Amino acid sequence: MTAIGDASGEETIKVETLEGWQTGEYAVLHIAADQEDGTISTSRTGIQINDSTGGGDDSDDGGDDDSDDGGDDDSDDGGDDDSDDGGDDDSDDGGDDDSADVQPPEPPADVNIEAEETADLVADDETDTATATFSEENAVESVSFDFRASGGVNARTLSQEPAETGPAPGSSASVAQITVGDMLRDSEATIRKRVTRERLSNISADAEDLTAFRFADGEWQALDTEVANESDQRVVVEFQTPGFSYFAVSATGEPTAAIDAPSEVEAGDEVTLDASGSENEFGEIVSYNWSVDGESLSGETATATLDEAGDVSVELTVENDAGETDTASATITVAQVDDGDSSDGGDDGDGSDDGDGSDGSDGSDGSDGGDGGDGGDGDDGGNLGLALVIVLLALLIAGGFIYYLNVQE
Repeated sequence: MTAIGDASGEETIKVETLEGWQTGEYAVLHIAADQEDGTISTSRTGIQINDSTGGGDDSDDGGDDDSDDGGDDDSDDGGDDDSDDGGDDDSDDGGDDDSADVQPPEPPADVNIEAEETADLVADDETDTATATFSEENAVESVSFDFRASGGVNARTLSQEPAETGPAPGSSASVAQITVGDMLRDSEATIRKRVTRERLSNISADAEDLTAFRFADGEWQALDTEVANESDQRVVVEFQTPGFSYFAVSATGEPTAAIDAPSEVEAGDEVTLDASGSENEFGEIVSYNWSVDGESLSGETATATLDEAGDVSVELTVENDAGETDTASATITVAQVDDGDSSDGGDDGDGSDDGDGSDGSDGSDGSDGGDGGDGGDGDDGGNLGLALVIVLLALLIAGGFIYYLNVQE
């Protein structure tokens, strides 16, 4: 390896060949780092190393032959060979062999490969970027690096997520496996993936519902996703990735939390809280978290005992497999239980007994009421009092009528 510091954009490097080297084609990998922003760029080419036996023969010939043959041979053979063989071979072999640095792993045995191809990275001199573009049969449209890079990119369209990853969050729309060379494996890149309108219709999703995921560290990780292009046949989404692995595009959305609980209970009652009415359009709900008057509970259903009278706040938060959440709340009124309610009837009965005593003419009534000690006796006292009032009114009316007759006479 040869390293040069503080080099300009154009630098000539001389590399000594060792005696142990064999003739043939060799790959040259150039890695450059910008000292200001740390940006790393790479490029790859090839060179041809030939056996230098002609030089020895030239030195054995005469002086004239050396100058003529050596000069002519060196300039013609060496120069021409270098420029033709080396230059032509460099550009041809380097370009043709770019994809040779990609070694895709064995395909998953539990899924079908619907399309697979390897494309070379093509550099753009104006933007200093490199892009690999794939045919329309592939779910991957392109892979781009924001620096000059060379090599190949392998893209596989899979029928579904393999067992080693498990299903992606939401409703899966497209799955792919993308492989690059070792030098680019952990490099940031921009990926464009295709999703057919037919697939969107099958999962009842719109383009705006699509989210890209990358499988890393044993889980599917969501990536910032934008709709880059739409047509009658397909939707193209674009997203940034920090590295390469399996990629899925799924329809995702927020869940809807719903609480089923009684509105009123008595203190000390056990209350059942039910969240089975919560909904999720894509994928599934993976967690239910409750907060009941400051107490934390979990599960699609939960129970709590409410001992204190008053209004109790209940809050439910649900989360789906895409990490989206929603929260719902409710209030339960807890009524206080009065322990003295059962003796009120007896007290009322005593009150009516007192009424018996108040009518006063018959002490036996009072004693009967006392002996009975029940609500029935109390009712009898009340009826006697009413009868006395009616009798008094009748007497008053009769007296008034008699007085009227006397006055008329």
